[in-house]
Amino acid sequence: MDFKFIDKDWAKIFKEISGRNTKEYKFVTPFLQLKTIEEILNKRKLKLKLITRYNLTDFYNGVSSLDAIEYILKNGGQIKGIKNLHSKLYIFDSKEAILSSANLTQAALLTNFEFGMHTYNADAIFSLEAYFDSLWNKIPLTLEQKQIDQWRMEIDSSLQSGKESYQKYKFKDYGFSVNNKPNEQAQSSVQKTSDSNQYFIKFFGEGSNRTDINMQIIEEVGISGCHWACTYPTKKKPRIVDNGAIMFIGRMVSNPNDIIIYGHAIGNKYKENRDDASDEDIKRRPWKKKWSRYIRVHDAKLINGTLKNGVSMNELMDKFGYNSFVSTLRNKISGKGNIDPREAYHRQAAVQLTQDSANWLMEKLENKLKYFGRISDSALSQIP
Repeated sequence: MDFKFIDKDWAKIFKEISGRNTKEYKFVTPFLQLKTIEEILNKRKLKLKLITRYNLTDFYNGVSSLDAIEYILKNGGQIKGIKNLHSKLYIFDSKEAILSSANLTQAALLTNFEFGMHTYNADAIFSLEAYFDSLWNKIPLTLEQKQIDQWRMEIDSSLQSGKESYQKYKFKDYGFSVNNKPNEQAQSSVQKTSDSNQYFIKFFGEGSNRTDINMQIIEEVGISGCHWACTYPTKKKPRIVDNGAIMFIGRMVSNPNDIIIYGHAIGNKYKENRDDASDEDIKRRPWKKKWSRYIRVHDAKLINGTLKNGVSMNELMDKFGYNSFVSTLRNKISGKGNIDPREAYHRQAAVQLTQDSANWLMEKLENKLKYFGRISDSALSQIP
């Protein structure tokens, strides 16, 4: 079984996981305390991302600890704060995760009645990590030491004023406000400003099997499975793509020869083994034996129409020339190498866009999505 339910021994479980030479942590918890953090992590130079609350009332009352936050920050961690946070999620090396009612406090891990689950399931972890990354990318700023110092001064000032003054004093919540209501425009804006600032066109098909431009896009999605994974050659692992990269999805077509971009999604960094095609994947789509490396994607927006309704990459290259792709722009600046975009993408699985060409493509594609509509999530969920 690749998951188990947990209702006790929380401290022991956290210590065991962290003790397995864990190198990367992604935590979401409203409340945390120094002793708990020290016991779980017990190491310096942390590669840890923490999403928590910045409500000073929590720190004043001792529910959460500025000392714990400072410990993480001073040991290399990154911290972001959000208002109205209630989630508790703990991801370790993108290999295992705990979804729980428990905060990182002594009471939660030792005495409270808490319940949750511990999982190794790759699909579950992918979804949990996508949730974390989406939330992380919505919060623009990471915490700095000077902010912690300011908060200590505010709390100390209230303590020195006495209880009567505190009852009249309202502490500020410094967490970032995030609109949690579904909003297509807001989601698009988040995608455009992802932390990685990477934009790729991922091609499906090869020169020898271009498809007809009148093909229905949902039919192409059924063949490629591009709504959940972009595939790369087995012999070349796609290590250049970072978490949060925008993946524009295109298909090679004929009459005329072109690459038509018909949607976009948010990519996740390649992880060996987790992001390699399984035997079941290859059985379902035999061509994946040759294209077995995945950049998993989420939040796919795909045009509800035919490939003819998409955006032409030929048009993009005609408009931007050497400024179409990162490689050709770099060569132009250095004065060495190829600057012809049509030569740059030959025999490549994908090509990285410049900021200018990516902005143009996103605007064109969003207009197409508004006009033709997008394939619904329910329709995509029916495609394996």
